[in-house]
Amino acid sequence: MSPRALIKRYLREDLRRDAKVAAVILRACPEFITDVRDERIGDFLGRVGAGTIRDDTVLGWLERAKVNGARPVSTLKPWMRYALADELDAFAKGQS
Repeated sequence: MSPRALIKRYLREDLRRDAKVAAVILRACPEFITDVRDERIGDFLGRVGAGTIRDDTVLGWLERAKVNGARPVSTLKPWMRYALADELDAFAKGQS
């Protein structure tokens, strides 16, 4: 396996795992994100995968979930958090 292929495989696996973790955080304990500072949801999602996720992927999640990426996490309604978590789960399963 070439180094490039190996890097792509590891990144894909890490992104899927990190997307699952982010979905659990959004569903079960959003205060985890707001403990230190009240971060914008777009910035939080951009950090999925240690910041290696593409901006267009984050924008796609936000558009499909119908959530403004500039909103602070603390202002998200439960349906918004769950819609984003669903998008992250779909990404982790390779469906988006």
